[in-house]
Amino acid sequence: MTSSTDAPSEHFLIMRTRLPLRGELVVEGSKNAALPLVVAASLMPNGGKLRNVPRVADLKAQIVLLKQLGAIARLKEGVLEITLADKGKTRELGTEALTSRGSVYVIAAAVLRGCRVAIPGIGGDRLLGRDLKRHLAVLRGFGLDVREQSAGLELSGRAPRAGLVHVNDRPGGITATALALLIAAFCDGVSDLLGVSREPEVLELADYLRSAGVEIIEEEPNRLRVRGPPDRSPEAWSLSIDRVVFGTYAAAAVATGGYVRLPRPATASWSNIISPFVEAGCSIKEGSAHVEIEGPPRHAFSIVTGPFPMFPSDLGPPLISMMAVAPGLCRLSETIYPDRFDHARELIRTGLRATINGATLHVHGGANLMGGCWRATGIRESAALVIAGLIHNGESQVLGASALGRGYEDLPAKLRHLGAQISDMRENGAMLPSFVPVGGPHDLKDEAWM
Repeated sequence: MTSSTDAPSEHFLIMRTRLPLRGELVVEGSKNAALPLVVAASLMPNGGKLRNVPRVADLKAQIVLLKQLGAIARLKEGVLEITLADKGKTRELGTEALTSRGSVYVIAAAVLRGCRVAIPGIGGDRLLGRDLKRHLAVLRGFGLDVREQSAGLELSGRAPRAGLVHVNDRPGGITATALALLIAAFCDGVSDLLGVSREPEVLELADYLRSAGVEIIEEEPNRLRVRGPPDRSPEAWSLSIDRVVFGTYAAAAVATGGYVRLPRPATASWSNIISPFVEAGCSIKEGSAHVEIEGPPRHAFSIVTGPFPMFPSDLGPPLISMMAVAPGLCRLSETIYPDRFDHARELIRTGLRATINGATLHVHGGANLMGGCWRATGIRESAALVIAGLIHNGESQVLGASALGRGYEDLPAKLRHLGAQISDMRENGAMLPSFVPVGGPHDLKDEAWM
């Protein structure tokens, strides 16, 4: 199965033979929490230390940008140490577009260090409803001069000022709120942030900043009063495990009729993540630190995505394969990104019994599925197609699979550890080396990532 239109260097995956996945995995720290936390750690009086940092491409790209601002970073024995100490120096950030939505946090580091910012744009998955209007409003709310030009964005080097900032983050959003919280925490004075998000990743950032002496008070739902700056560097902070990565591996095991043992997510985010597995009739054994989940799904189930504590939108795509094998009619209602069904359209093209009605996907499960060749469009959509390849009979390909590395520590290698038959290839026939050893993220040599 080949594609004549793809570039010779394109990254793709080949999945063969339907087998139950079985085993135990380590789950890395949350990427969406790590992106603002790394910037916050770099700005602490004596720098900061973070444990369980995910080795993903988005975070590596962010650290490269922080180094452009003069940051010193090293990863040793699973602990990232980072500091951005040269406050008086003027540097220019940006000769290339920032590669992910989370890279916007580097702008906070730049303006707090008096740097000029000039960037062509900010990347990330293309999803309807994602734009930078809220982020630019946040920057202007702190008194910064933000100019939108045909060549990109320019920000003056004037220091941000504490004050009243209307964040008005979108439902389920993280980056606009975290950007505002970062800047407010390192300003001298009191800032009132209105319309903030309460996603777990935002709450973790707030907890970290509090441990550094920043006063953060929730005056009412969706409003925070922040008094900065920090007066100390926190002790080494251990990142919460990534709830979406947890759910992805659980979905892969259940969809193939297998079993997986995973570290248990934080209590706050546990119930909404596990609820579809409970409704699907999966076997679930909970311990204090780990959870064991076994498939296959025995009942149809429904998911409605939404802001925390509802089911996270990012975990909707990976669960489509569970729906495909569950008996009966399953439903996924997407309230955050109403058109987040590119992966479903690819699978429908090759035989998935499903219909898309506006922002709702209906999947008629229980069919005997055949392999296909599918085009990936984003991080979670790529993961969805990989899992789909594991439940189909015959050989399947996922084209454009490089997006996986932005959100997962080598998902193909982890799935191979559970028994999946996956080849990680370039179109020129070269097999890619495994990035992360199967034992887990901290078995990776630090110098291989930094």
